Amino acid sequence: MRQVVSIDLEMEFEMVTARQFEIDRQLDLGKGDYAKLSGIIKDMSAGGIKVQLKELPSDGIKREDVFIFHLPYASLHKKLAVSVLDLVSNEGLTDVHCEFLDVDMLTRMKINQYLHRRKLSMEAA
Repeated sequence: MRQVVSIDLEMEFEMVTARQFEIDRQLDLGKGDYAKLSGIIKDMSAGGIKVQLKELPSDGIKREDVFIFHLPYASLHKKLAVSVLDLVSNEGLTDVHCEFLDVDMLTRMKINQYLHRRKLSMEAA
């Protein structure tokens, strides 16, 4: 069973289509000029995240779009990428359910350690 941790972490995301993400990854061009998006990571597990957005980008968000972000204090050497699975509107906000893309074993372990530390710090508070 996956452990889901509520974290309420404000985050700046870069958003790109799944197709563009694949092209950039194959060409290894590095940082692209992607759309910027602000949201709050509400929940996180080793498998993915739930992001809450106050407003959607003008082009909207489609399933399989990719959000790219840096997870602070997780000791990761690269940004994480998540693929959009579902969008749920709720009282003027949009919850975006995403799964991690291409997460190797070491990265998954670091995400789990990050979640464990967050959980412990929340319990201590």
